[in-house]
Amino acid sequence: MTQDEALALLRTGASIFLTGQPGSGKTHTVNRYVRELQLQGVGYAYTASTGIAATHGHGVTIHAWSGIGVREALTRRDLDVLSTNRRLASRIPGARIHVMGFSGHSGAFTRPRDHLAITVAALRRLA
Repeated sequence: MTQDEALALLRTGASIFLTGQPGSGKTHTVNRYVRELQLQGVGYAYTASTGIAATHGHGVTIHAWSGIGVREALTRRDLDVLSTNRRLASRIPGARIHVMGFSGHSGAFTRPRDHLAITVAALRRLA
């Protein structure tokens, strides 16, 4: 698949996962897509599992964006506090697209509310 073909898929609004060898253009393609979102005034969140990966897209870690921070585990109380966090609650609707970077490997695009709902559901099972 070419970078232009990947970009065309991103434009459809589908959730996709980009993967490829180092230097194949994953970050370049993601950054092209993000620039298009910016020009169109579409809200987005760029997150990554590590700080290094987040810097590739001028984003933040998923832990910082979601309000979780660095923790060994999440308790039910932590989840209750997160669910009433006004700043977090205002951040989610503003991001129509969620761009997730994975250092040197891939990028995924999802609807933030769906991703966060899945994450919270999984975390509640662990708590």
